[in-house]
Amino acid sequence: MNGNYSRAGFELGHFLRASHDVSFLSDIAAIPSPYRSAFSRTLDLYRLGCLLEDRVLTALGVRLGVFEAETATALLREEDAQLQSFLSNELITEDSLRLPAFLSTEDLLNSEGMAESSDANELRSELRFRSYIGTLGLDALYGSLLFASDETWSSQIESTRSRGDEILNSSSSYPGPIARIYEAVQLCADMLDWRRGNPIGSSDPWGVSPGIDRPSVYRLHLRHLSKTDEDTPARVELSAQEVRSSESAASSVTVELLDETLLLKVLHFARLPELTHEDIETSRRRIISALLPADQVHLVQRFGEQFSWASWLWRIAPTDERSLNRASEAAALMSEFVETLIRSEQ
Repeated sequence: MNGNYSRAGFELGHFLRASHDVSFLSDIAAIPSPYRSAFSRTLDLYRLGCLLEDRVLTALGVRLGVFEAETATALLREEDAQLQSFLSNELITEDSLRLPAFLSTEDLLNSEGMAESSDANELRSELRFRSYIGTLGLDALYGSLLFASDETWSSQIESTRSRGDEILNSSSSYPGPIARIYEAVQLCADMLDWRRGNPIGSSDPWGVSPGIDRPSVYRLHLRHLSKTDEDTPARVELSAQEVRSSESAASSVTVELLDETLLLKVLHFARLPELTHEDIETSRRRIISALLPADQVHLVQRFGEQFSWASWLWRIAPTDERSLNRASEAAALMSEFVETLIRSEQ
């Protein structure tokens, strides 16, 4: 980084190395304009969302002095025009609602609401957990949950179900949409443990760890799970509107409510094995879907490290009803395989 070896330069380099390859932006821009619109229909929206997510954390790192400012800012500005062009394409309007918000470099770096009390060490801790997430290779799963067509999703589920015997007798990883659903659910449980100060991996939501009793899944029943009333969704939506419209930091009550909502969405994923054989209450679904990924990004912009984890929450716990239904369907199929494996070993 400009010939200087610094901790900020090293941390920025490590962060960028672990981020998603963004060369596809240049590749698509090089396609002749008569064909570009058609090609945009198959634009990898998930990778685009990951890039938007990376920008939020990069800017937060600059604000906190964690990343080398000059280099990081230059990289952000290089992407601005291309991203603005892609996100204004009318062909991706519907799916773009499932993406984090696009904020220009100036928006990210100069927000008046960015918490001045943010803690650089706390951000480093968040980034370490993010690196842990990256090692699990869950991109294909989250990409399918969020952006696959209904026809593609149904085909993947049926193909996986028809290969049940092959899957159970194979030492390789499970194919299709349940390829990493086991790890996805465990990841959410790990995240909850981590935020509560418990060792990562201490929860066993699938009930298959030999060292943990099956009922231990109920460790995840935090106070957030009681939020199934009819008033909470409206309060959360009001809080989200306040975050989007206010020029100053929101009240501590609003921050706490939004934080609970974000945790509730993670809890939904962590409890998928428990919920595969029962209906999920309509009110809980409404709470989970109250915040859009765009709202989460604005929280990071406004409140700093306290909400830095929300910038990648959009891919761990999708906010829209379609993705939640797909996740439940995949978890139910995974549960069938897990139960069959447990019976075969008894």
